[in-house]
Amino acid sequence: MQFSDRIDDADKLQEEIDRHLPLTGQALNLMREHFRLRLTWASGALEGNRLSWEETRAVLEKGSTIEGGPLEDQLEVIGHAEAFDTMWEPIRRAEITEPDIRNYHSSASRGSVCPFKSA
Repeated sequence: MQFSDRIDDADKLQEEIDRHLPLTGQALNLMREHFRLRLTWASGALEGNRLSWEETRAVLEKGSTIEGGPLEDQLEVIGHAEAFDTMWEPIRRAEITEPDIRNYHSSASRGSVCPFKSA
């Protein structure tokens, strides 16, 4: 396969994606939640967070605590998800300002106190 063939394939795929844009309603919400969970788990795993995929999901989707799970790891998951949420509105506006970045950094670097229910 030649490089130019790959470019043509990429262009065709982009055209297919463009036919489904802009995303709205349920499709947009599903994509947002998917990436919120995936990026939170992957980022934590890269940084040494010991929560599994399912434990991360339980913390974010159900507000559960993980019995025997390190509280620091659970708070890190919540902090990352909050940082993701902080950046969502500027992304929707298609404009990210310096205060937005400072807000994001503040959310990502602080621990959270969250009312959990046991799982």
